[in-house]
Amino acid sequence: MRQITLPREGLDPGILEPIERQTEPFSYSRIMHRRQYVRALADAGFGPGNYVTYPDHPLLVRGPDVLGRLESGLVAWFVYSSRSANPGGRRESARILLSRLALPRETRFVMVLAGREYPAPGGLELVDEAQVWDLRGRMLERTDLGSEAATVTSELRRYQTDRFAEAWAGEPAPSLGDRQRRGQPTFGLRPQEFGALPKWAQAEEGRIVATPAAQVSQSRLLPQIGTLAATAAFLDFGLDVGLTGVRATAEMLTAGSAHLALHSLRVGHLAVKTARTTDPLKAYRAAAFAGLEVDYQEVP
Repeated sequence: MRQITLPREGLDPGILEPIERQTEPFSYSRIMHRRQYVRALADAGFGPGNYVTYPDHPLLVRGPDVLGRLESGLVAWFVYSSRSANPGGRRESARILLSRLALPRETRFVMVLAGREYPAPGGLELVDEAQVWDLRGRMLERTDLGSEAATVTSELRRYQTDRFAEAWAGEPAPSLGDRQRRGQPTFGLRPQEFGALPKWAQAEEGRIVATPAAQVSQSRLLPQIGTLAATAAFLDFGLDVGLTGVRATAEMLTAGSAHLALHSLRVGHLAVKTARTTDPLKAYRAAAFAGLEVDYQEVP
């Protein structure tokens, strides 16, 4: 994808300018202005009422930025519009892959590059399409990237589903048999990447053992789980080498020469404060979807 210099006219410049001026990447005003900008793009791309921004999925800490419907079917947008955006980074590649495993197979995954220059961003091989938009809400460029990512991740679904069932229920799924335990864990194949683990998690015998801080609120626990889930997916599916690693993982699982590790999340010591949420189990469910079995026993 060629580098494009985007025009400044069009949508209200107040939407994007505060994003560019902010030096603090996660300030409240920056987040709110970005959300306004994403809605403006989604209005242009799907039409009012045909999409939802930042959809809440029961298995994902963070899914796509926009989930919309076109005549062709369901479309997931991953939008990048700031200087600090890194579409090919560890967290983003894991976010896209986990979303692919959680959303319907027919969903079309689109990387939206909006409001600034992007010289061939990373992460493109994990999506089906890339789009470049200007500040007028006009699509400047659209590239069909093929269906290989969809095909490869489709092959992973049964292994991912079985592991999730075991992690969430605490016992193997009836359909699991010995398929999940064949060969070595894919996680242990990449020890050079173990430095990506947060300080409160460690690699033990081919799996992650994580023990979050003893005092944590529900609102803080979910982001911690998000960090851990992204790292687990990054290591389990070989995302350090992109789709090549995901493809190799699928081939090993199919051949029975490797299995997806069942990781451990020790929460028996947690004093989780009551949260204003209608889904208090979301953090644990999202952890299980990333292969982390929740251990409620008291941690010494």
